[in-house]
Amino acid sequence: LAADVDVELTRTRRAGIHSMSADVSEKMFDQIVAIPGQFAPVRSRLDPPRIQPVHTKFDEFTQAVGLALFDYLRKSRSNGFVVSMSGGADSSACAVLIRSMLELGVADLGMSGFQNKLSYIPGISAAASADALMKILFAGVYQGTRNSSEVTRNAAEQVTRSVGGTFFQIDVDQIVQCALDTATRLSSTASAALVDRAGHGGVDVITAIGPMAEQLRRLPASSLAEISRWVAGPRSCYTVGQPDGHGFTDHDALRLAGVGTLLVVALTVHDERLGFLMVADERSVLPTPDVVEQLEVLSSLVAAALEHSIHVDQLVDLARRDPLTGLGHGRAFSARLDELALMGSRHAVLSIDLDHFKRINDERGHDAGDRALRTVGEAMNAALRLNDCLFRTGGDEFAVAVPVRDESDALQIADRLQRAARRAGFPVSIGVAVVTAEEPDPRVAFARADAALYSVKRRGRDGTALAHPRQAVERVINTSVW
Repeated sequence: LAADVDVELTRTRRAGIHSMSADVSEKMFDQIVAIPGQFAPVRSRLDPPRIQPVHTKFDEFTQAVGLALFDYLRKSRSNGFVVSMSGGADSSACAVLIRSMLELGVADLGMSGFQNKLSYIPGISAAASADALMKILFAGVYQGTRNSSEVTRNAAEQVTRSVGGTFFQIDVDQIVQCALDTATRLSSTASAALVDRAGHGGVDVITAIGPMAEQLRRLPASSLAEISRWVAGPRSCYTVGQPDGHGFTDHDALRLAGVGTLLVVALTVHDERLGFLMVADERSVLPTPDVVEQLEVLSSLVAAALEHSIHVDQLVDLARRDPLTGLGHGRAFSARLDELALMGSRHAVLSIDLDHFKRINDERGHDAGDRALRTVGEAMNAALRLNDCLFRTGGDEFAVAVPVRDESDALQIADRLQRAARRAGFPVSIGVAVVTAEEPDPRVAFARADAALYSVKRRGRDGTALAHPRQAVERVINTSVW
C-alpha cells in the first residue's frame, strides 16, 4: 500500500474546519512527502457517485431540497404532497422541486429502489413510469371564488399538469351552496342563507336558497345586525313565530318577510366571527337539540372553508403587490393584460416613467426616492376610475391597462394621471397605445407605448405620446421641461 500525502494541505484543511487561521505559503508545495509504491483504490458502493455533478448553485439547491423532500416524505410516512396552486412563482417553484425530487430519486435509487422506499403509499408499486409516480405523489389544488380570475385558474392547472401532477379545483361557492342544501335537509326547513361580514363593518347576505331566498336577501341591515347579536358568542339560537306576532326581536321585518321559523348558527373560527348561517321556513317548525347540534357541526366546516378562502385571497393579493407602493407588480400587470385580451374589448396600455428619478436618489437619498415613488403612485392611482388599477412594473416605471372607447378616451386617462402626478410634485412621462382588432396582442401594444414614452423623454419629458398601430410615435402633447 502506498500513497502520496500532502502534509501542509492536510493541515490547512484541518485549520479551515476548526475555524483557525492557516499560514499557507508557496513553500508548502515543496514539503510534499512522496511515498513510493503502488496504490490500489478500494471500490465502494458509492462509486460511481450517487449524486449528480453540481454545476451551479441552483443545481446544488435543487439537489438539497429534493433530498430534504424525499427524506421528509419517507420519515413522516406521508402519502405525497398537496400544494395550493395559484399559478404564481412560489407555488410553481414548489411543484418543480417536487418533480426534481422524483427525478433525482429515481436516478439515484432506480425505479424499483425508489418505489421500495415508499412502498407504504397505496399504488406506488404499480406505477410504471416517473409520470405515473408523480400523479400519485403530487396534487395541485386551486381554490377559487366568484372573484377569482380564469387566467390564474388556467395557470395553476397548466403548471400542475406540466410536472405530471393531479389537478383539483375547489370552488368555495359550491361548498357554500352544498352546505345550504344540507342545512335545509337537516332542519326540515325550506330556505337557508349565509350571512358574511361586509367591508363596511356590518353583515350582508351573500347567498340564499329556497322559496324564501329573495325575502332573506332583502332583510334590512337593522334586522341582520339584530340577528347577529343573537349569536354574538359561539352559540346558536332558534325561534318559532307565534300567531300573535310575538317571538322575534325586530319581529316586524321578519314577519313581513313571511318567516315563521328561524334558526341561526354562528360561523366562528378560533373565536373570530365570520358571519352566521340561517335556515328559515314559513311554517312553525320546532327543531330538536340533535338538529341544532348537527347544524353547529356543519357551520364549523363552512367557517373553516370560508376562513381558508379569505386567507388564500389575502395571500394572493399580497403576492400580486409591490411591497413599497402597495400597487400591483409586473406579474400582476401581465395577468391584467391576459384578462383584457380574453375579454376581447378595446383597451389601452399606458407606460409611465417618473421623470428625473435618478436625480432624486442621487441628491436626496434613496429614502427620498422611495417616498417619491409612494407619493406619485398614490396620486395617480387615486386619479383612475373605480375598477382601473395602476401597476409598478420597475424601479421608477408604472403601467396601466384599461378598457377604452377610443384613442381620445385613452389620452384623457393619461391626462388625468399626468395632472395628478404634477399636483404631487413629481412630473411623469407617459406613452399610450390602443389595442385594436388589427393588432390584438396587448404586449405588442405595450412595447409601442414604451417606445412612445421614450420619445417623450427625448423631447423634454413631462408629456404624453400616442403611438398608432404599426407605427412608432406620432405626436407628443403637453410637453414641458421640469
